[in-house]
Amino acid sequence: MKRALLLAGLLAVLSYVGLANVSGRRVFYAGALLFALLLMLALQERSLKGTKRALLLAGRLILAGIFLLAGAAKLREPWPTFAASLFSFKLLPISALEPVAKTLPWCEVALGIAIFSGLALRWFALIGSVVIATFLTVLTRSYALGLAVDCGCFGSGETLGPMTLVRDSSMLALALAVMIGAFRMSRGPRRNVPVPDRVE
Repeated sequence: MKRALLLAGLLAVLSYVGLANVSGRRVFYAGALLFALLLMLALQERSLKGTKRALLLAGRLILAGIFLLAGAAKLREPWPTFAASLFSFKLLPISALEPVAKTLPWCEVALGIAIFSGLALRWFALIGSVVIATFLTVLTRSYALGLAVDCGCFGSGETLGPMTLVRDSSMLALALAVMIGAFRMSRGPRRNVPVPDRVE
């Protein structure tokens, strides 16, 4: 049953990545679908440890889906479109727009695949947290300055607003939760070391 649910989550992510136009609403639906996977896995586990593992699995799938969707949405469009979004933030020099616009989407896809695999999850979740925190900082700065910015997070055409900041803050909270959970799981259970009796 768990393998079937995991496969369903994978198919959900791949189906959304395959869409030509990835909107914020579809991202929300993808997250909701994977959250349902989380709930189903958690309800099947009777032990607290099993529930934590199920929650971490679902959080990992959602976080991976976010990066896969973000990268795929940018790759669906010509790179100058994303470069124009980057230019609107007024942070990068003109010479850096093309290399960043061409490489960042592939980095997001690679990070999504790495997180989905679960290998070295704590480190890739840490990288994901730093990436999202950086994006959120840039967005917050632009909103505070009143810049007319095309977010470009999940493709062009998304105007920066309060809901964008709320969404990215939620994604950062998820990434931090996955990172903390992965670090805790990697430590394993604590073992009680027997203390030898004192010899008088």
